[in-house]
Amino acid sequence: MKPPKYVTTIAMWILMLGILAYFAVYVVSYFFGNVQTELLYTYTAEEAVSISGYLFRDEEPIAATDDLVEVTVAEGARVAAGGELALVYDSQESMESHEALVALEEELTTLAYIRSHSADDAEETQLGSQISDAIVALRTQVAQQNLSGLSDSAAALKQLIYRQDYTYNGNEALENEITQLQSEIRSMSNQESGSVSTITAEQSGIFSSLVDGYEGVLTPEALEGLTPSGLEALVSQQETVNEADYLGKLIYGNTWYYAATMSEETADALTLNGSATLRFTSAGELTCTVESISDPEDGEVVVVFSSDKYLSEVTLLRDQTVELILGTVTGYRVDTSAIRVENTSGATGVYRLYGTQATWVEVDILYTGEDYYLIEQTTVYDDEGEPIDLTTLQEARRLRDGAEIITKGTDIYDGKVIQ
Repeated sequence: MKPPKYVTTIAMWILMLGILAYFAVYVVSYFFGNVQTELLYTYTAEEAVSISGYLFRDEEPIAATDDLVEVTVAEGARVAAGGELALVYDSQESMESHEALVALEEELTTLAYIRSHSADDAEETQLGSQISDAIVALRTQVAQQNLSGLSDSAAALKQLIYRQDYTYNGNEALENEITQLQSEIRSMSNQESGSVSTITAEQSGIFSSLVDGYEGVLTPEALEGLTPSGLEALVSQQETVNEADYLGKLIYGNTWYYAATMSEETADALTLNGSATLRFTSAGELTCTVESISDPEDGEVVVVFSSDKYLSEVTLLRDQTVELILGTVTGYRVDTSAIRVENTSGATGVYRLYGTQATWVEVDILYTGEDYYLIEQTTVYDDEGEPIDLTTLQEARRLRDGAEIITKGTDIYDGKVIQ
């Protein structure tokens, strides 16, 4: 007997609902019950805070006495008392003549270098290889926009090419060229006499090309008793200067200072006369001494840092925002999703996948990052305050580099078997 139509229809609906229920359970299980893990590893994070302040130094501007002046000392170079700072020319012709004389002297130096090398060093095959290497090095510097040593690299290549040239022409041609250059240099030096004068340093110091109007304001003497409001008032006293009126300045002594306003809370992490690390954008990390901490004003203080090193690296710096490195924290790094709170005790911990089981490990959070924590396993103490010795199994389950930590999964509990 054939079953009624409605019986067949009901059976089909029941089958379809069963299939839909199966797929719903599968989807929920896949998206919400699927366990995800990450490997544990040791990580060190910095505790740093951004602060703003000013550099204080003992400085003296050097006035430009003439329009035709050429500074001959490099930024950050130390100049001895009586040492040359700049050359003053009495005319444009004398400046051009001096530039030509310098070029001849550089060429003579190159030829003298070539003469000082033995014939063995000037073999054609070796020189060809050296020239190729020098060209590649020079091209690499240009491609990387690394211009700091470009002049030296170009000079080295020029010397090698000269050596190769005189290898073909022989030592006699080299000696003749040197003699001719020496004669030209003597002649030009005699003609130049009286048309070029020298500006020298009255006392030893570090040269800087930057004159910013703070030379007579932000002095070491002004740091005495400096408060947040006092620093603000001092900065407002900047003098107006025309840089064209100055060759640059000399910085005296070896010690420089950095005065910054910060919160009392930040300053509490510092030790008077202790060391601190400042990270400058251009000069990198510099270790300084905490020279003084002022009285507070509205929850803020001025901290003065000092250093008798790195002066040549900070000659162009004045108003600076830097990072004050307060310390570092080392622990196991885990994603924020790995941290769980135990419902009954309120303890914080993670689930470690040990074999095929989820194992609960209580942890202490050492540091909170943007999307991670640094943790360490909680040490359990007895009633006398001594660490409790772990069993062999507990020791095996301890957190360590490479341990697998569960970061995602539902209904996870201690001892659950993870498929």
